[in-house]
Amino acid sequence: MALTETRPEQAVIDPTAERPPQTAIERVLGSGDHKTIGRVFIGASLLFLAVDLVVAALSNLDTATGDLFDADLAVRFGLNHPLSLLFGGAIPLLLGLAIYVVPLQVGSPTVAFPRAAAMSLWGWLFGVVLFSVAFAADGAYGGSDLDLARLGHVSVGLMVVALLVGTMCVMVTVVSHRVAGMTLSRVPFFAYSMLVAGTVWMLTLPALLANLTIWHIRHPGAADLAGEGYASFGWIFHQPASFMIAIPVLGILADVASAASGSRQGMYGSIQAMIGFFGLLSFGAWAQVEASRETLVWAISGVLFAVPVLAVLGGSVDTLRRGKVAVSGGLIAAFASAMLLLLASLSAAVAALNTATSTSLFALDAGSFAETTPGLSVGQFYLLIAVAATGGLAGLFHWGDRIVAGGLPGGAGKAIAPIALVGGGLFGIGQVVIGIAGPDESGVKLLGTVSAVGAVLLGLAALVAFAAFVGARLGGRGAAEDDDPGELGGTLEWATASPPPAGNFETIPGPVESAYPLFDEREKGAR
Repeated sequence: MALTETRPEQAVIDPTAERPPQTAIERVLGSGDHKTIGRVFIGASLLFLAVDLVVAALSNLDTATGDLFDADLAVRFGLNHPLSLLFGGAIPLLLGLAIYVVPLQVGSPTVAFPRAAAMSLWGWLFGVVLFSVAFAADGAYGGSDLDLARLGHVSVGLMVVALLVGTMCVMVTVVSHRVAGMTLSRVPFFAYSMLVAGTVWMLTLPALLANLTIWHIRHPGAADLAGEGYASFGWIFHQPASFMIAIPVLGILADVASAASGSRQGMYGSIQAMIGFFGLLSFGAWAQVEASRETLVWAISGVLFAVPVLAVLGGSVDTLRRGKVAVSGGLIAAFASAMLLLLASLSAAVAALNTATSTSLFALDAGSFAETTPGLSVGQFYLLIAVAATGGLAGLFHWGDRIVAGGLPGGAGKAIAPIALVGGGLFGIGQVVIGIAGPDESGVKLLGTVSAVGAVLLGLAALVAFAAFVGARLGGRGAAEDDDPGELGGTLEWATASPPPAGNFETIPGPVESAYPLFDEREKGAR
C-alpha cells in the first residue's frame, strides 16, 4: 500500500461516546492533578516516616544497650536510618504538602509542569522501595552484598533527583503562576518559604548528588561505600546544611497563626525577610567538612539561627494576640514545631560558641552516623527531623479540609501535637546531652534509651496522622474542627470548595490588592 493511500479500516472516534469509568488505582497512577499527587506524597511519606522512626528507635536502643543486634546489623541500622528519615519522610512530607497547597495559595489552577510533578512522586516512591529492599536484603550502606549495596546507593540518588524535580515544579509555580496583582511581597508565607527552601535545596542537594555519582563511577566495594563513600556526603546531617529542611516550617507557622486568629500579619515584609535570612544561614554546601569551613563564618551562622526563628515566632504570637484565636490541632502542632526548632537552634549556638572561643567551653562530642557514635550533631539532626515532621503535621491538619472533604478529625490533631512535641524533644535532646555532658556508660545508656522512646512517640504521632488522613479520605468526610479556618483565613486557598474542584477555582481569582485578599473582601462587605 502506498504511503498516500488511506487505510480502509481507519477508526472513527465519536467524541460524544462515553468512556468506561476509571478505577481509583487508574485515576491515581495516571493523574497529573497536583491534588492527587500531593495526597499520595503526604500519605506515603507519613507511613515511611513512621517506619523510619521505629528503625531509628531500634538503632538508638542498640547504641544504648550494645547487645540488641550483632555488630554488622547495628552498623547498617546506624548508617541507613538518617537517609531514610531525610529523603523518605521529612522532605517528601513537606514537598507533598507544597505540591497540594502552593497552587491554591497563589491562585493557580495547577502546579507548574504537572507531569514532572507526577514523575517526581513515582520516582521518589520507586527510590524509597528500592532502598528499603536493598536494606532488608543485606545491602545499602553497611551491607555485605556489593550489588545490593550499590542498589541502595543508586536509590538514594534516585530519591534526591525525584525530590529536586518536585521542588522545581513548586518553585516555578510560585514564580510564574501567581494570580494578577500578587507580587512576591504578597505571596503567602508557606509558598514563599517553599521558594526559599527550594532555592537552598537546589544549590545544596546537587553537591550530594555529585558525591553519589562520583562514588558510583569509581565502582567501589561494599566496605568503601559504607566508609569513605558515606562519609563524603555525611555533611548533610550537620549544621548548617541540616537546617534547610526546617525552612518551610517557618512559613507554615506564620500562615497558621494568621488563619487561626483571623487577622493580618502586621510584619509581613519582616517575616518574609527573616525566612529568607534563615534560608541563607542554612545554605551549607560550603561547609561539607571541617577542613573546608571558614571557622568564624561557621560560628556566626550557628549563633544566628535562633534570630529568625524568634522573629517569626514573635510575629506569629503578635498576630494571635490581635485576633480571636480558634485553637486547632494545626495551630498547636505549628507552635510545637517552633519550640523544637528553637531547641535545635540553641544546640547550634552551643556548637558555634564552643568553636569560636580560644578554649573550648565544653568537651563536645559531635557524634557521627558513619561511626555510629552518639553526640551533638546526631541529636541536632534528630531535632530537625522532628521539626519537619511536626511542621508537616501542622500543615496537614491546618489545611485538612482543603485536602480532604470535611477535614481531618479535630481531636486527632489536638492529641497528636503534644505527642509529637514530647517525642521529638526526647528524640533529639538525649543525643544533645550526650554530646555536651559526655556522661559515663550508664548515662549514655539512659540517654540513648530516652532518644529511642522519643523516636517511638514521634513515629506514633506520624502513624496516627496517617490513619486519620487515610480514614478521612476513604470515609469521604472527616470530623472538622469546631472553628473552621475557612471562615478566618485571608489567603486564596480558603476561597474555593473543600476539596477544590478540577482547576481549583470556579472562577479565576484576582486581581489581588494585598497579601490577604479574602480579608479585603470581608472588610469591603462590612462597610
